[in-house]
Amino acid sequence: MIQDAIIILFIIGLLLYIIPFKIHRIFIFGIILYILYTKFLQNKTKLYDELHDIITPNKKQEFIDSYPYIKNINNYNKYDKISFDKGLLKYKKYDKYVNKIHDNNNNKKENKNILENCKYYLDESKMYFEYILNHVEDMSDYNKLKKYIDDYYKYYNHKLFEIIHKLHLEKELFESPNGYDSL
Repeated sequence: MIQDAIIILFIIGLLLYIIPFKIHRIFIFGIILYILYTKFLQNKTKLYDELHDIITPNKKQEFIDSYPYIKNINNYNKYDKISFDKGLLKYKKYDKYVNKIHDNNNNKKENKNILENCKYYLDESKMYFEYILNHVEDMSDYNKLKKYIDDYYKYYNHKLFEIIHKLHLEKELFESPNGYDSL
């Protein structure tokens, strides 16, 4: 990246020396537009493509099928697809952070922050899945979905606390700096 900037500056300097003064302004304006495009607009399209690849419609069903608790909730997404998709996205972020913990076993402070993010995204995903309950009119479907959401939350919350116990972060995570428990 630095090498590209040095090469561009060298070419601009060389061209400013060769080209007459009035053409300089047009040429410099064109180079500035090109640099702005490559640094900002082109990077945004790459970022959008990466975000779009998180859960694409083709991969979405494969992702859902690989997690039985989410698959049970998926049977009720006909009531509120938007809330289900948001809950699924929040779960995906939870899963990403859990994987990050396994990659980084050394830094306890960073793991504490990662675990807090995991808990946040798990709670958010549960909240969005519970929004589906607002649209269910049949009481038996409502009770089944409520049970599936509770089972989902209990399972992944238990999994998260197993990780906390494994990394011996209970005391650091649940004790405030002044010595009082935060829970």
